[in-house]
Amino acid sequence: MKNTLTTTEASKLLKVSVSRIEQHCRNKKRPLGKTFGKFGGAWVITPAEIKEFRKVGKLPPGAPRKGTQ
Repeated sequence: MKNTLTTTEASKLLKVSVSRIEQHCRNKKRPLGKTFGKFGGAWVITPAEIKEFRKVGKLPPGAPRKGTQ
């Protein structure tokens, strides 16, 4: 698996905590960790997933407001 990142490397690139990266990997709506998933106990993240994550941007915290869909 060439050109892959760990959660620690991805957190440094995206300037968020490692635990936040892991939350995004577990969340099916975010593009992180979807190509390879988990390898052993570690998430494998590709540069394409980082690019897609940056394109989507950060989501606001909390539950979505009612009536916005």
